[in-house]
Amino acid sequence: MRGREQRAEVVGEGELGVGDEGEDVEQDGRRRERAGALLRELGEVIGVDARTGAPRQRRRDAGQIRLSWRDLRVLRFVGEQYAVTQGQLERLLALYGEDSERGQVVPRVAQRARLRWARAGLVESRQILKSEPPIVWLTARGRQLVELDVKSWRPSMNTIRHVPAVAEVRLFMERRAPEGRWVSERLLGRDQEEGRRGVSAGQRPDAEFHYLDDGGDSHVLAIEVELSQKGEGRLRAIVRDRLERYDGVWYFAPADPPSLRELVKRVSESLYRERLGRAEELRAGPGAGGERQARRIADLEERDVVLRSLDGEKLWSALVAAA
Repeated sequence: MRGREQRAEVVGEGELGVGDEGEDVEQDGRRRERAGALLRELGEVIGVDARTGAPRQRRRDAGQIRLSWRDLRVLRFVGEQYAVTQGQLERLLALYGEDSERGQVVPRVAQRARLRWARAGLVESRQILKSEPPIVWLTARGRQLVELDVKSWRPSMNTIRHVPAVAEVRLFMERRAPEGRWVSERLLGRDQEEGRRGVSAGQRPDAEFHYLDDGGDSHVLAIEVELSQKGEGRLRAIVRDRLERYDGVWYFAPADPPSLRELVKRVSESLYRERLGRAEELRAGPGAGGERQARRIADLEERDVVLRSLDGEKLWSALVAAA
């Protein structure tokens, strides 16, 4: 009971922070800070100056959310990737903040940002499974704010693992090659609907990554994130398609099941050796030595398939394996 009376003294009439005689100065200072914070908060609620008690003028932008450039970049990332987890949000806020070298912000900073966006109607969040972290996605208002003209989306049991996994790979790529440009599957689908690409949904990779090599030539990688076992025939069709349309394919796969990684390696190496065989046929065929033929041979030989872990570690390369 005595403790409650002491706490009441902090916000009661008279001198703030007065407690039992003999309390040390440090504890008294903490009480004063808490009392001052409480009075300032109360002043915000009732519209008066916390120090003088005079009525406060209402701000012109009262009731409007104020967003930073970092907020907009993070929200755009979330929208392009469909959703991110709370942990990924912590790293995004650090990546796009003033000190981008930090790994992540403290959890309460990310939580405050998410709650602030939610109050403004920009995001929703939900924990689909107890074993999985909550995920955050944009509302229609949020998509409009960052000028993201895509269809609405909500998480489901079918997407709860794959969507965050792709976002994880993007975080790795943006730290590894910040000068590159990531184009998400969601944006590729929008472009397809607008008639910019003649690519069906089944042919779209999880992302495209655009970059310049040391000589200034532009390249586009297909990014694929595999979490579940596919039939060998289906995987072969996907890898063959990506090798025909892109400068290379990067596959990201978890450690379990190990058979998934082995399947990607087996199919990729088989297709790469098939391409090497076609290159040899061109060298021996009519027109050998011509510029056009040389470009075709280089195209067949130089398109790599790379297998990486979900955290980005390089595990295997078709170019190296076939050398």
